[in-house]
Amino acid sequence: MLKSTILFVLLAATSVPAATVEEDHAAFTALELKLLSAIRAKQVAIVDELISPEFAWSLALEGRANAVMSRSEWINGVDYYDLFSFDISRLSAQTFGGLTLVHFRYTIAGTLGTAGVSGGYVVTDLWEKKKGDWKLLRRFVSRPVPPPKAE
Repeated sequence: MLKSTILFVLLAATSVPAATVEEDHAAFTALELKLLSAIRAKQVAIVDELISPEFAWSLALEGRANAVMSRSEWINGVDYYDLFSFDISRLSAQTFGGLTLVHFRYTIAGTLGTAGVSGGYVVTDLWEKKKGDWKLLRRFVSRPVPPPKAE
């Protein structure tokens, strides 16, 4: 726990030039939009091109065990996922060598099979640079919680 806290403080204190932050923001906004647009259009070949062979996905919802999917399960799910609209906001991206951590809010209208999945989510993605291209390595999705009430 102490090592994790120290690492977090060190990473948070790292100074990153504003131009790099803006470049990362623009580059990863474009990648996220490309991925989500391909999912909405059910363009599996583009989805396949953007995600790593080691990709894994996890969804955390209150009162349920985390749902976890492998790369093949997630790609197969594109056929059952009807994404009518989406919006990305509050995206931040920070690169550490060949890895970039991207965090954003995601609001969607859609269904997964017969289940409604519309609403707001928090997404944390880990992108890895391989052979000059960025590939999505991990995706963690959860629902935002309301802020605590003052007592």
